[in-house]
Amino acid sequence: MTSGRKAYDDLNRQVDALRGETATLSKRLTELTRQAEHSQAEESRETARLAQFRLGELAARRIGESLGAAEREAMVQMAHKQVAQDRCDADIAVSVERQREFEAQRQRAVAERDALLATFERDHAAVAERTRASDAWRVLDERADRLAGQSTLALEKAA
Repeated sequence: MTSGRKAYDDLNRQVDALRGETATLSKRLTELTRQAEHSQAEESRETARLAQFRLGELAARRIGESLGAAEREAMVQMAHKQVAQDRCDADIAVSVERQREFEAQRQRAVAERDALLATFERDHAAVAERTRASDAWRVLDERADRLAGQSTLALEKAA
């Protein structure tokens, strides 16, 4: 049967592994999103060039300026999104580090508790051994045995 501490440690290892995978996938998703946004921006530029080619110079200039403004706005929005993404990534990194620190503190507390428990059990055994070796203990133990025997006889007699 698995102990609670071992199960907890196993779960923590699994959670840490999943966090690592999540971070890797998040970075990959961010990169793919950035590539898609750049592809869309490039597509907009190419669409503007195509519009300039197909339409007359005057009409193409108007459409090109309109597409250029939309492209500039899209680039600004992409920059804002990237700043927000970077902040989130930094916050996540700080949170993960704090979790590691808390886990280290918990591990130290568990180790300290285990050491104190071992000391207590060792001291308890030593005191119990010394007590059982004393004359006072033997006298009390014999008296308790006599009284238990008398109690048993009294119960039998009463029955």
